[in-house]
Amino acid sequence: MFESLKKLLHFQNHTLAIPLLKEAVEQLELEKEVLHDHFFRFKSQWNNLNEKIKQLEIHLKKLHFEHDNFKDDELKTLQHQKYISSLQKELKAYTEMMQELKQEMLHSELQASQMAYQIEKIRTKILLLSPTLTTDSFDVEHFLIDIHHEAIEQTNHEDEMLTQKIDHLLSYVDDKEQQKEDVKSFFKKDKQSDNNNVISSNLKETFDRFFSEEKSTEEKKKEFFNKENKSKIDRFFKGS
Repeated sequence: MFESLKKLLHFQNHTLAIPLLKEAVEQLELEKEVLHDHFFRFKSQWNNLNEKIKQLEIHLKKLHFEHDNFKDDELKTLQHQKYISSLQKELKAYTEMMQELKQEMLHSELQASQMAYQIEKIRTKILLLSPTLTTDSFDVEHFLIDIHHEAIEQTNHEDEMLTQKIDHLLSYVDDKEQQKEDVKSFFKKDKQSDNNNVISSNLKETFDRFFSEEKSTEEKKKEFFNKENKSKIDRFFKGS
């Protein structure tokens, strides 16, 4: 049944598909009602068995209490024990029947749920194949508004993610500029001292190139810490 329905769901001819799909819905509705009837019948039997088990358990408790009354009569004691044993077997059978009924109830409920899902799936396909979607059970305007809201939410989410990325990049740039200013201020300890005035125009250009993105880190290191600049830095630390 479901394999045929799958083929129908992919069938796009309005004239043939819609009547067949509607007929399939009616058939599935009938089958679902049958499953519901089975479920309630099983549940009724389960309730009756449950009541019988409760009564049987009470009766067995009474018999166990009466057991001492026959301890002097071996025949009555034996008969009493046989009666208790038969009731215990009956109780066990009732318990097993309850478990079977429970499984049947769960199976019927699961099948009915699957049937309801198939029915809704086919009804949706009927709406999509119909010339217009303005039916009592489908509000086109509300449907389009929902799609519009979802699109807005998605756009806002993407904007938020993009803003976070931009903020991260800006913070990285700010940190780098701050590092650059910190290093400059370190070398500019005392403008009056020749030894401390190591930031010459030539060195400043070298320093700016060091922080640029045009060369690799290794190239920057080699260029910045050349012999001339290294000697100036050494003199700076010796004089401090």
